[in-house]
Amino acid sequence: MSDLSGGQDTALAIAVYGDDVIAVGSAGDARDFVVRSYEAKTGALQWQDRVDSGGLDEALALAIQNRSAYVVGRVAASGNSDFVVRAYNRKTGALRWDDIFDFGGNDIARTVTVAEGQVFVGGSLQEAGFGDSAIVVRAYGAKTGHLTWMDKLVAPQASAIEKITARGGRVYAVGTQSLDFLVRAYKAR
Repeated sequence: MSDLSGGQDTALAIAVYGDDVIAVGSAGDARDFVVRSYEAKTGALQWQDRVDSGGLDEALALAIQNRSAYVVGRVAASGNSDFVVRAYNRKTGALRWDDIFDFGGNDIARTVTVAEGQVFVGGSLQEAGFGDSAIVVRAYGAKTGHLTWMDKLVAPQASAIEKITARGGRVYAVGTQSLDFLVRAYKAR
């Protein structure tokens, strides 16, 4: 247990790869985006990254593959919530690349998976002025962070991709579209 801020700290997701355990979440009443890596056998802290944009920041999900950890969530970089993806060196915590995407309203990256040299991220976007929402899936080159494709579907009510997975050259995403059950499949490339 760690008190990171003297306020409310919340671990929201965890992944294990080799001898590393990485946990993500938020810290403090102002809510900072937090990533912490531990040694699996001893629990010793190996590295930590904390992003404080001055607003609501949260790390919500992560995926690990080989020497990289991919963490997604939201940061308040533009005054509202922005969709964020950060790639770290799994062993050192060095930031390899990041992407902050602002659609205009409250945007949140909620889920991530890695396959076939790509990072697939799902979440929700909101138009400026807090208008219609959209489901979104974005694919990035795992090494470079280069956006390879994006699918966005605008809907009049609350919509979001909540979980994403990939297998056999396909990407599968589930969530809600206009308050309805949603399942979508994509070609990975």
